[in-house]
Formats: sequence, C-alpha cells, structure tokens
Amino acid sequence: METSEKSNINNKRTPRRYNLQTAYFAVFCLGVLATAFLFYFFGRNEWLIAAFGAAVAVLILGIASLYGIFNTYNLRVKRLRAAVSKAEEGDLQTIAHDTENDELARLAADINRLIQTNHTRVGMMTDVSEKVRNASQTIAANVEEHRASSSEIGSAMSEIAAGASDQSELMRKNKTGNRSVKRTNERY
Repeated sequence: METSEKSNINNKRTPRRYNLQTAYFAVFCLGVLATAFLFYFFGRNEWLIAAFGAAVAVLILGIASLYGIFNTYNLRVKRLRAAVSKAEEGDLQTIAHDTENDELARLAADINRLIQTNHTRVGMMTDVSEKVRNASQTIAANVEEHRASSSEIGSAMSEIAAGASDQSELMRKNKTGNRSVKRTNERY
C-alpha cells in the first residue's frame, strides 16, 4: 500500500457513535443530579429522609447498572481474547462472534479479517512451498542425470585416449617395421 493511501485511511474520520456504557453513565449522572435537586428543593426535614432514600436508591441502581454494563463488556473482551488466543495457537478457522454495534463489534470484525488474511497467506505459503519442493526434486533428478552423463562421457574419453595411445603405438611399430623391411629389401 502506498504512503498516500495509508495517510488517507488514517485521516478518514468515522462518525462517533455512542455506546451503551456512555448512555448508562449519562442516565446515572442525571439521576445523581435529580437527587441533588431533590435535596435542594425539598430541604425540609420531613422530605430529607425520602430524598436521602431516593439518592441511595439511585446510587445503588446506577452502580448495579454500571456493573452489569462493565461485566457485559468484560465478557465480550474475554471472548475476543479467546478468539485471538486460538488464532495465535494456529487455529485459523476461529471466528470472533459479536453482534453488537459498537467499538468491540468493530474490533471483532477487524480480528476476523486479520485471521482470514493470515489463513489465506498460510494457504499461499503452503502452495509455494509445494512448488519449491517439486522444483527441487526436478533439479535433483536433472543433476543426477547430468552426473551420470558426465561419468559416461569421462569413460568414453578414457577409452578414446587408450585407443589413441594404442593406435599411436601401432603406428610407431608399423613405421619401425616398415623401415626394417625397407632396409632388408635394400640389402637384397
């Protein structure tokens, strides 16, 4: 990917979405503010106990709601971590499931794309290694064939050299024999 394409991707702004945690936190804050106004407006002694009870109830409900939200998020994060751990161990068939519409769901989709990309790359590397193995076997067979041919050529050259040496010796003897015959003929 070119640098300009990377910078365009990094500069691309996505619309900000508010998740469930933000909404519950806003409701919690509004509840606390409402309780504070109750204390302020109904500061009389007869309403003070009711306002304090309402404040405690809002606080307990807020904490319980936030605990539920954070617990849900923690469970979703654990599922994502489990999917990443499986992929790290080599299980490239795993899928990070998340059906929500927030940042964790987008993270799960990104993890799934990463796992799928790695699965594709491993498949391509397997294909390439198979092709390299086949090519190396072909090369090894060709080298063996050339070695055998070279050995045969060497043997043939040795035979030719031995034949040439024998031929040379015969020619030398023949020449010597011809001189002897010529001298014998000249004497008679």
